Amino acid sequence: MESAKKKGEPEPPPESSYLMFLSSRQLDGLARLAVEGADDITAYLKIKENKNKAREIADTRHSVDIALFGRMVADSADFNVDAAAQVAHAISVHQVENESDYFTAVDDQNEKAEESGAGMIGTVDFNSATLYRFARRTTERAPTKSGVIGLLAAAQGRDRTADISDLAALTFAVRLDQPGTRVRDFHTAAHADTGKSMPVSHRFYLSDAVFVAAVEGDEDLIGALHTAVRAPTFLPFLGRRSCPPSRPIDLGVHHGGLWRALGAEPWQASAWFQRRRARERRIELEVVAGLAPGAGPGDPIRDQPLSFDRRHRRYGLREVYSGAVTVTNPLSTSRRTFQPPKHEPMGILED
Repeated sequence: MESAKKKGEPEPPPESSYLMFLSSRQLDGLARLAVEGADDITAYLKIKENKNKAREIADTRHSVDIALFGRMVADSADFNVDAAAQVAHAISVHQVENESDYFTAVDDQNEKAEESGAGMIGTVDFNSATLYRFARRTTERAPTKSGVIGLLAAAQGRDRTADISDLAALTFAVRLDQPGTRVRDFHTAAHADTGKSMPVSHRFYLSDAVFVAAVEGDEDLIGALHTAVRAPTFLPFLGRRSCPPSRPIDLGVHHGGLWRALGAEPWQASAWFQRRRARERRIELEVVAGLAPGAGPGDPIRDQPLSFDRRHRRYGLREVYSGAVTVTNPLSTSRRTFQPPKHEPMGILED
């Protein structure tokens, strides 16, 4: 508006900063105030009594929809209304599993002189049906168990509806050899039935990243998977068909346990990345591994594959933790620190 005044142009009509929900009774009350101060509404609302009256009207006698679903006013929290209910789609196109949500309850009946704060903390189970497509898909910082198991199932030629319980039971861990860079990509697609273009979505992926993923389990199953990876039925892709592997993904079968294999496998990072740490002879690499049930506290993630069926992909929770292994840097330029021989110069002076 100020810039319009300076240029001598007519002022544009006033605009609201955001949409605010009010009940019909609140609108009627504010309208009466507006009529009372119609001569100069700005000066009218500068009077403290009138301003407090307007605030009271806007924050009382809420309608049912505002009381149920709440109201948020970003720059004036006094007008916020806490929702009394949470809802989700009643019908879904897939199997729905319950989630747990933490909540805090506040005693609104406390007098000002009494101690204020949360009255209790608890959890409530909820579920939500998904009736829409992802508009934004993020990426993890390391390959997931569900992703690697999906690659192995494809290599064996398993159908998406096939049983994968034997693969899901494998112990899984991944070593972070080269973290890579997180990159955003734009994704477009056409509706499978109507052929109409779908909204553009954002997809994130890692570029220039190198990982060593390992699975441990029954010897016969590991042998069958090794054979399938070397001659896959379906071509392997790293998450998306536009991301084929840049090198062979087979590092062979190791014996002696998963952690021993990750510690013995040479550092797979690119040569330019290894040269960055040329002064270090030994490199410590992070390993993200799964915890056996009851083995101890870990970080829960929904990454345990249960079904790859397109109609209802399902993933359970599994516990993970971070460890580390140390490997040799093949491009290290450092020299061993000189260790003088053991010598006692005063020994020859003894009797």
